[in-house]
Amino acid sequence: FITKEHRIIIIGTTNLPDNTETKDIKDFFNKFIYIPTPDYQSRLLLWKHYVEQQLRKGLLKKEELTNGPSAATGDIYTNTKKPQEIIAQEQNIRKQVRTIMDKMDLSTLAHISDGYSAGSIARSVKTIITWRRVAQLRQRQLTAHDFIDALSTQDVVTQDVATAFRKYTRGITGLGKLYDDKGGAGKADKKGDKKGKK
Repeated sequence: FITKEHRIIIIGTTNLPDNTETKDIKDFFNKFIYIPTPDYQSRLLLWKHYVEQQLRKGLLKKEELTNGPSAATGDIYTNTKKPQEIIAQEQNIRKQVRTIMDKMDLSTLAHISDGYSAGSIARSVKTIITWRRVAQLRQRQLTAHDFIDALSTQDVVTQDVATAFRKYTRGITGLGKLYDDKGGAGKADKKGDKKGKK
């Protein structure tokens, strides 16, 4: 049972703010956070992280299928290889990942994925970089073009939707009185200046 000693946090999320009652939401919750889609730099890091992660998994799977399950574990207790051989294997995988990443045009992917969430980027990468695709890298190099079809199947946040979310957040937090989409921040600063002069 819940008692006074328990500390509970109730978190609510919505992707349909227009369907909510603003007054009820404000009465129930005391903090509000707007989570925007990633900017260019964030998307660049996300693509790099997920592509490297999937490449590593694929290369480990390839190693496992080639040399047996224990060869790819890196566990010195189940692996018949010596520790230095395991380290050499890890270094080899890192080298292969770096070589593939050096040929990838992540900048283009970061540009075309504007409006997509981190989850959409992750799902796109996992759809394309399977261990079978990794096994074919010598015959068919991985390029940015490979991810376009997978990305197009993901939900995208349009500019209109993003603007609606920001407007909703400003209204529900009370910030709409100080800031608006047409440079309200400047008006707020001027108001502060007037108060200072008094």
